[in-house]
Amino acid sequence: MVYNRKYLKKKFDNPLPRLPEDERIYFNVPYKARDFAKYANCRFDPDKKLWFTGCLNSKLYYLVDIYGVNENTSEKARQLMNEQLEKFNQSNEYPDE
Repeated sequence: MVYNRKYLKKKFDNPLPRLPEDERIYFNVPYKARDFAKYANCRFDPDKKLWFTGCLNSKLYYLVDIYGVNENTSEKARQLMNEQLEKFNQSNEYPDE
């Protein structure tokens, strides 16, 4: 099976799986900061015009701290996010170090 080079690059650059709508954590990312959102493995939702990621993103702590969570984030996603941030606060270790 032959894969398109762009397809493979996208798979390796964005390791997070597809997220159901109720597990997406939306952020208030300004247009000029879109490159950092891409770097942080966030994806863009063209319907809501917001960047989002899941709770398994290793840069979640920084994204929440910098951009804040948008009100379009569901309760389930907020609960998953809070559990992940609580684990981070208990370990006192910065992710990706």
